[in-house]
Amino acid sequence: MRGSRVATVLHLICLGIVIFWTGCKTTKSVEPVTDQQALDSLAQSENGEQEIVTKSPSFYLAKPIVWKQEHIKLRLSFDWEKQHAIGKAELTVVPFQSSQEIEIDAVGFLLVDDVKAVIPQDSSLQIDQIDYKDKKKIKIKFSRVCTSKDTIRIDIKYVARPTENQDKGFIATSHDQGMFFTGEEWDELSDRQIWTQGEPTTNSAWMPCIDAPNQKTSQEIYLTVDTALVALSNGRLVYMLINGNGTRTFYYKQEKKHAPYLAMIAVGDFDIVEDKWSRKVPISYYVKPEYASWANRIFGQTPAMMQFLEKRFGMEYPWDKYAQIAVDGFFAGGMENTSATILNPSIIQDSIGYNDNNYESLLVHELAHQWFGNLVT
Repeated sequence: MRGSRVATVLHLICLGIVIFWTGCKTTKSVEPVTDQQALDSLAQSENGEQEIVTKSPSFYLAKPIVWKQEHIKLRLSFDWEKQHAIGKAELTVVPFQSSQEIEIDAVGFLLVDDVKAVIPQDSSLQIDQIDYKDKKKIKIKFSRVCTSKDTIRIDIKYVARPTENQDKGFIATSHDQGMFFTGEEWDELSDRQIWTQGEPTTNSAWMPCIDAPNQKTSQEIYLTVDTALVALSNGRLVYMLINGNGTRTFYYKQEKKHAPYLAMIAVGDFDIVEDKWSRKVPISYYVKPEYASWANRIFGQTPAMMQFLEKRFGMEYPWDKYAQIAVDGFFAGGMENTSATILNPSIIQDSIGYNDNNYESLLVHELAHQWFGNLVT
């Protein structure tokens, strides 16, 4: 009896091997998957059969890299009444594949000067043609095919009009406008603030860039605002300059590269509460002046969270600083912009509200993204 069982088991094993081998073996060459096939996600119908769903794909292919954005230097000032950003951008780009044309994402801009190209290594390389008819992409054609040996700086002077883009049909919803103005007569419940939200591809409504998550760029951002206001951006604050005309300029520089959607700015009347940590990474909390005394209670576990995550990930915090700022009207819980997380204003609570819900799970969630999501995108 025992021998027959053993024989049966061996028979089943052999049969399984045959089925596996014949199932995996193919006499045909595998056809490459097209972009459209990849975008057609598989869904499970009620009867268990597979059906093709093309209207709402569950994922999108990464945008092919033809050009790499290496750096952006950006100078911004603001027209609060019109809700405009006046910008001067210098984009440094290099071909990843040989190409004669480049597309710069720039949604709804008013170009106030000719787009210029600066190519130090080859003065004969010029811009042949610029097309910005769709008001979404600045399409530039050069006088010859560019290769990886060509480093090109593209200069763009513009006015960004993010709050007008939905009415003009450039974006689907107001959440896609990238830059948001609060306060003034149109929003009496909020203070006078500006903040941005770029994930996944909406920063190009205020900042010309190759707006794709698989790009990596360093950046310098100069923000000129009223002297009564504070401005925050990614990276380290190099200086703050009083201009003598009722404005001051904050200059932020981030040398380590990150994805364009992680760039941010925030402007408003904020107190800056600084915290200490054993390592020399500046930690700061930006809150409205009336809430400054609450900041350490709300955010005070941040140093302990950083220490925990460093140990958990086996890697030191990778950026120049870590700032957290709560802004009016923010429609998500938080956004892990590199070195400067933007948070929903509901996080600002008195001691009673803090005891009910301290939002520490949100804070550590956004902080963890500084490693996974920002450093690794």
